[in-house]
Amino acid sequence: MFNIEDVFKDIKDEGSKLVKDEFVNLFNQAITESDGQVKENTEKVKEWCAALCSGKLNKDEFKTLLEAQKRKMEQYVLTKEIQTRAKLEKLTVGLIELTVKTVLKLRP
Repeated sequence: MFNIEDVFKDIKDEGSKLVKDEFVNLFNQAITESDGQVKENTEKVKEWCAALCSGKLNKDEFKTLLEAQKRKMEQYVLTKEIQTRAKLEKLTVGLIELTVKTVLKLRP
């Protein structure tokens, strides 16, 4: 005979660890990737501003470069959203599998 409270506790403990580990991984990955994107974007805009001020670019060229960079950043954000949704789906499946495995261990 098994105690349902013990089952819930096992699922909660293992599930919490799974969620925590995945969250830490996602958080660290987001920081690393976004830092790189911000630095790259900042450098390009600085370069374009200098080129505009020196006359190497005109206002229309400068505006075109900024709009293209804006679209690139929007695409980057959408890509990250899709990747995050996939990781959340994987985490959900992992929690379901954990629940099933824990309950099936108790079957006589």
